[in-house]
This record gives sequence, structure tokens and C-alpha cells, in this order.
Amino acid sequence: EGRHCSSDAVKGVLFHSALTDPCPAVKACCIEHLCKLGYYAPAFLKHLKGACSDPSDEVRVAAKLALVNVSPR
Repeated sequence: EGRHCSSDAVKGVLFHSALTDPCPAVKACCIEHLCKLGYYAPAFLKHLKGACSDPSDEVRVAAKLALVNVSPR
């Protein structure tokens, strides 16, 4: 959440962690931060859809909330 948080490099690291980190809490946190940053790249949206069926409750909830935030109202 620093001054460089919206850089492409930071978004890339967060997205990579959302995909690969072994800790569900980290994955969920990365999803939440990417959503706050307005990161809606096609690969991220595809990941969110898959994450809605993740074994972790934390990841599922974060993914579903993120998808609600990107959906037109």
C-alpha cells in the first residue's frame, strides 16, 4: 500500500502470488489488493472465476467479492 503500489511491477508480483502462493490467506489478500488497485486484466478475471471454487474459504470469498466488484450493476 505504498506509493509504488499501482505500478505494473507490483501488480505483477501480487498476481503471481495470487496464483502460486501456498498460503490461502496470502492468495486472498493479493486478490483483495489487486481489486482495490483496479487490476482487471483478462488473466486475472479468468483466475478469479477459477478461484471461486478454491478449496480455501478465504480464497473463494475474496474471488467472489472481487467478481462482484467488476460486474456491471
